[in-house]
Amino acid sequence: MAMSSYEVVRRAISFEGPDRLPVQFTSLGVNDFWGVGTNFIGTGDHTQKATYDDWGCMWARSEMANMGQVKGHPLEDWDVAIKDYVWPDADHPRYYEGMEERFEGSEGKYITTGIFMLLFERMHSLCGMTNVLTDLYADRGRMEYLADFIVEHDIKVIRNVGGRFPGRIHGFGFSDDWGTELATFVSPKMWREFFMP
Repeated sequence: MAMSSYEVVRRAISFEGPDRLPVQFTSLGVNDFWGVGTNFIGTGDHTQKATYDDWGCMWARSEMANMGQVKGHPLEDWDVAIKDYVWPDADHPRYYEGMEERFEGSEGKYITTGIFMLLFERMHSLCGMTNVLTDLYADRGRMEYLADFIVEHDIKVIRNVGGRFPGRIHGFGFSDDWGTELATFVSPKMWREFFMP
């Protein structure tokens, strides 16, 4: 008897010899995974020219279909903006409403959820890339404050999802972009000192 999708993925992750490799090709109708997303707004409605995510970052899109780029950074002028900035509340129930219904059809699958823009991407989407790269050297305390809040927010999301659906979410996916095809955005030394802890 063939292994279930869940078992194929679980065994592959654990190096326990599944009977085939896990597959994730939704466009071809083949997928061992099932996503159960929260209601956190990532890039927003791609049919709109501009949208805002839950952190207040403005995503702008060209005429070509795309996810867009952050063109509005709510904390770009930190000293002014931080006084009135409203941080997203990872404990707010609205972020998790309707998730139960998203499990429908997931039988036998490896069920995942995730967090979009985990840390570094979230930092520069809030403040702007130049400000973050500069302040990692010029205002380390500001960047530590920002990074700590983002990490605490992410941990709350993980705990909330785990608490609401104990044993039912098998994996978490995270996105974060750390470099170009040529180099990392920050030096390995900076990464080890600031981001790794």
